[in-house]
Amino acid sequence: MPTNEKNRKISAKQYYIEINGEKVPVTEEVYRAYYRPVWAEHKREERSRKCRLPNGTRCNKKCSECTMMKNGSDLSLESLNEEVGFEPQSDYNIADVFEKKELLKRLHTVLDELEEIDCKIVKLKYFEAKSEREIASIVGFKSHKSVSKRLNKALAFLRDKLKDFI
Repeated sequence: MPTNEKNRKISAKQYYIEINGEKVPVTEEVYRAYYRPVWAEHKREERSRKCRLPNGTRCNKKCSECTMMKNGSDLSLESLNEEVGFEPQSDYNIADVFEKKELLKRLHTVLDELEEIDCKIVKLKYFEAKSEREIASIVGFKSHKSVSKRLNKALAFLRDKLKDFI
């Protein structure tokens, strides 16, 4: 698209659009229709450089003076540490993260091998932190002892299947 300076209104009622290096006279309606996408893109770019305040409005301060962080802007760990006290973990070990992810994948696979009721008991006990009495009422057992026995059998099965990880 041509630059706006070359295509500005030359007289009070005559508008021009530059096409292939020539100024072509057009009506105000054509001129506005031609430049509307250019103006919209310019405004969109201008807005994208502004950050949003918590109330949803756009910040009008200079970005260098603004206390708000614009999404997508470059951050340094030093500034993050100074502003919010963030300290990156120095003992972060990718091998541990990978091992934990593999264990979780294997755990979900082994849980699917359990009987449906046993799987439900394990999930209620360890993922939803329910007591054995609560679990008994949820699954329809008369006694929490039944839950305890099934839970012990399920845990023995899990230990056996996951012995390479634990």
